[in-house]
This record gives sequence, structure tokens and C-alpha cells, in this order.
Amino acid sequence: MRRIFNILSWLVIVVIIGYIAVASPMLFGNRPVVVLTGSMEPSYPVGSLTYYHPATFEEIKIGDVITFKAGDSLVTHRVEEKNELSRNFITKGDNNETQDINPVEEADLIGKTSTIAIPYLGYIVSYGKNILVIIVMGTILLISHLLDTLDKRQREEA
Repeated sequence: MRRIFNILSWLVIVVIIGYIAVASPMLFGNRPVVVLTGSMEPSYPVGSLTYYHPATFEEIKIGDVITFKAGDSLVTHRVEEKNELSRNFITKGDNNETQDINPVEEADLIGKTSTIAIPYLGYIVSYGKNILVIIVMGTILLISHLLDTLDKRQREEA
């Protein structure tokens, strides 16, 4: 039993190190975003993780991929038109046949998106936000520590 929990605790530690690696670009102003739909495939596959960094309206050019607010969600699409007068963008998902219905207003611009997308990593990051997953990982580490402590005491008594 102790051996199983030791293996599980090492897996949890590896996952935690992975989360730290995913979060480390945040030190340089980059924020992670998980690709939830196929609208940007093949450049950004569903379930991949990419990053965006804050950008101003002036920094964005036609052809750039941006992340923006759409209601309560974040969307990552490519800029097809930039309207300097009304200060908005017309965007389109690479895999969509038509442009997005609503223009992206300057106030909804979150940032310019990286060209790098790490496949499948977004799924892992999404699960890591789940409170149940966090509790399970913490419980595994706690049980493993308790079993190690009990085993150490038994060896000292013997």
C-alpha cells in the first residue's frame, strides 16, 4: 500500500512541476489560454494550450491572432480587418467559413496570442482547476507522507 501511494505521490509531484512550468511564462507577462473549440485548427488544436500577452490596439496588425472577451468567455481568432476609425477588429477562426458576426471592440481586446500551441496540455490544465482534482492530489500526498512516517516509526521501534 505504501509503495502504491509513493508512486502516486511522485506522479502528483510531476504534475505539480508541470503546472509550475505552465505558469512560469506568467513571470514575463504571458497568460495561458486553453483552446476549447476547433475554430482555429490546425494552428491551435482543441485542447491545446497557448499564451497571450497584453497588447494595445496599435500593436495589432491584420493577420495577428488575438485573444478577446466575448461575453463571459475568452476567444482566440485571427484579425482579418482593423478599423482605425471605429477602433475595432473583424476576426475569423481559421477553420470557420465566415467572419465573426460581432466586431471586437478595443475594450474587449485582451492581448496578442503566441504562435505556439502545446497540444493536449490544455486538458491537463483544465483538470487542474477542478477543486476535486486538487483535493485528491493533496490527499494522495498526505496519505503518502503519513504512511512514510508510520513506516519510519515502526522501523525505529524494531
